[in-house]
Amino acid sequence: MKSFLSFLSVILPLLVQVSGQDDCPKGYNLVQVPPGSGNWMCRHVDLVCPGHLRGYNDNTTGESLCCPTAKRLVIFDEVSKSGVCCEANQVVQGGKCVNGSGGPGGAGGGGGGGGGGGGGGGDAGGAGGGGGAGGGGGAGGGGGAGGAGGGGGGQEPLGGGDSTPGGHGNPGGNDNPGGHGKNSGCASGRGCPRQPPDACALRAACGHGTSNGLKYGSCYNIVFPDGHQLGRGRFGANDEYIQDGYVQDIPFKVCKSTTDCGSGDFVGNSDEFYLQDLVGSPADATATPGWNNAVGGTHLSMTTIAAAAGKFKGKSACSANCKCVIKLSGEPGGLGYACPATQPGITFWQNQHVTLNMQFIEVPCDGNFNKAPFRGQGGSCASCCQ
Repeated sequence: MKSFLSFLSVILPLLVQVSGQDDCPKGYNLVQVPPGSGNWMCRHVDLVCPGHLRGYNDNTTGESLCCPTAKRLVIFDEVSKSGVCCEANQVVQGGKCVNGSGGPGGAGGGGGGGGGGGGGGGDAGGAGGGGGAGGGGGAGGGGGAGGAGGGGGGQEPLGGGDSTPGGHGNPGGNDNPGGHGKNSGCASGRGCPRQPPDACALRAACGHGTSNGLKYGSCYNIVFPDGHQLGRGRFGANDEYIQDGYVQDIPFKVCKSTTDCGSGDFVGNSDEFYLQDLVGSPADATATPGWNNAVGGTHLSMTTIAAAAGKFKGKSACSANCKCVIKLSGEPGGLGYACPATQPGITFWQNQHVTLNMQFIEVPCDGNFNKAPFRGQGGSCASCCQ
């Protein structure tokens, strides 16, 4: 608490000083460089929030703020970090947080409705029931393949059913082959903030049929169920993988072997695969991709030696907070924490029953989010970022 108050004592005077200036765009502060020189310039705000708070620039005021983990942070622009921090029961409309309210569901096929709204699956192609205010189609409704408000299996949007006023039922997920109308048997019951039409949409791999939801040749950020990334690097060990390491947003490519990453085929629950680190070592100017492997209590680390690459397996599962996760293990052994720590590392263990539940969030392998399927989702619940 003391460190947080110290943080506020530094940032608040800066915000007060800048609040009267209209010369800088949102997310920038007007500062003298050097101090006392009379030379004013706009400097981008790089806010570092204490603890598990998340930084953003308010979409309306441009202020740099910290969003508590109990609230829902929606980022509209990853470059400017413009966004809103909403209460758990609020939805996003017109770039602002608004209160949702329950209402009767409209006509539509069967299948669960979300919140107060009805709207469910029904026949293929049938429209889901229009949700009342705060209602909306239930995520993963029954039956219909692709009908609005229906729900196939496939990838899980990062959120629950659509809870925007008057919204029609939205698909419960991509209608991938082998879908069964539900995503891993979980329903979060939480509303999904509506995004602008061109908002970036990130989705978690979600098992369907005999697949764990991963695809060979696709790339993913690996995330612990509490939202912290599997990053890389700590003091004195730049290549070790740990929770929230120095190197973040690592795209891990799922490969059939160290010489074949394939393209588009789904990974089965019993299939082995390799994880290629596309960032490479921070000290390598050529950014040579690497692989990861370490056993018997030694931290999982990046290696550029293909013969040393570790093998993985993953089964579709569901976390305690109802997120689609993959129960990750090694091959032929298990995978678990290397040792107790605030920022734990992971390692392969001999016991195949030792596993880690991890989310795999699909990201573009080339870093270009301005293309399908990461853009142009129409702002529905299926394109929800959370």
